[in-house]
Amino acid sequence: MIAERTDASDAAAMPDPRPVDDPRPGFFKLRIVKGGPFVGAELRYGPARDPETGGIMSERSYQWETWIGGKMVADPSPDPVKAGVFRVWLSGTEILEAEYRYLIADREWCARHAPEKPEANPTRAVKVADLPPSHFLPE
Repeated sequence: MIAERTDASDAAAMPDPRPVDDPRPGFFKLRIVKGGPFVGAELRYGPARDPETGGIMSERSYQWETWIGGKMVADPSPDPVKAGVFRVWLSGTEILEAEYRYLIADREWCARHAPEKPEANPTRAVKVADLPPSHFLPE
């Protein structure tokens, strides 16, 4: 006998979708190009910071910042569209901060020590045929 699924079990299995028009700060992973490796991304929303000192500028409104691969992709702005938030919010997958930090550190390490790995250049699609055999060995 096969058990039938109920609406309650379907609802428990499916996570709540993110509201498309209401971005929230957090950590994400996404691919910059189709077939590329995952890259860490962060959405920040908070008080504006002085670009020279890094101190909080209390007289200004809260601003959005979008970071992809450890680099800010647009100028901070109170408008999430101008800050580039929706690229991450709509195409990224939410992750924990630890995974975000790993993705950033792994990309930086690969860029310095293993430039042949896909993580070293996330703007290029991964071609499995071009990967060295050592890439497939267990670490």
